[in-house]
Amino acid sequence: MPKTITIALCGSQPRIGTTTQAFQILQYLQMRGYEVAYIDLSGKDYIDQLCRLYGGVEKTGSCVIHENIHMYHSALDLGADYQYVVKDYGSVKDDSFNATSYLEQDVHIVCSGVKPNEIFEVTYVLKKPEFNHAKFIFSFVPPDHRSGILKQMTNRATNTFFVGYNPDPFSYDATNNKAFRQILGTFLSEEMVSSQKKVNLFLKVCRTAKGFLSILKNRLITPGGIAAVICSYTVLLLIILFRLGFLNI
Repeated sequence: MPKTITIALCGSQPRIGTTTQAFQILQYLQMRGYEVAYIDLSGKDYIDQLCRLYGGVEKTGSCVIHENIHMYHSALDLGADYQYVVKDYGSVKDDSFNATSYLEQDVHIVCSGVKPNEIFEVTYVLKKPEFNHAKFIFSFVPPDHRSGILKQMTNRATNTFFVGYNPDPFSYDATNNKAFRQILGTFLSEEMVSSQKKVNLFLKVCRTAKGFLSILKNRLITPGGIAAVICSYTVLLLIILFRLGFLNI
């Protein structure tokens, strides 16, 4: 089996959205067909608190599963072979932050903000040479402010990315696709998606399309409206088939 790719995230300060972005990246990889796990290394007992708050949380050995996301307290607890492991290290300002372990991972990401109480914390991280090659994710930045942030990041601008506001970490925001694709770059490999995984993804899309059409057929009373929906989903399915490797154009 190919080497497991490890993705390390930390925040420039506490409560900056590190865990949210960890789950967003995990779901992006799941959407592409990969097997992914999350490890909480923040020292904040996030998984235990999640189990207390949400109903329907599954536990299989040391693995906690919620919304099809596999979560662990430690890398030693991993009970399956995963292609990617997303590790949440919490804030660089936390006493529990393990810089050595963070730097040992394949991909390094720093979650940051641009509010007055946040921007100076980013400067603190930028001054540390161990973060020279890290990718920076900024949340909640209005589009018309982003060019100014890129200028302030100077030679780090090419490693600076923006994501939208998302109050629910378990609800994936597809507008982040481009940013995550660029962040992960060469660590994305279509060859890592098995043929069976591709088939399962295709069947999932087909079921979703079928369910959507069954809902709309009672609402769209004009033949033209129904035809438009059918054509749209035909195009969508062709694109997905091409991306999964079932079609060669």
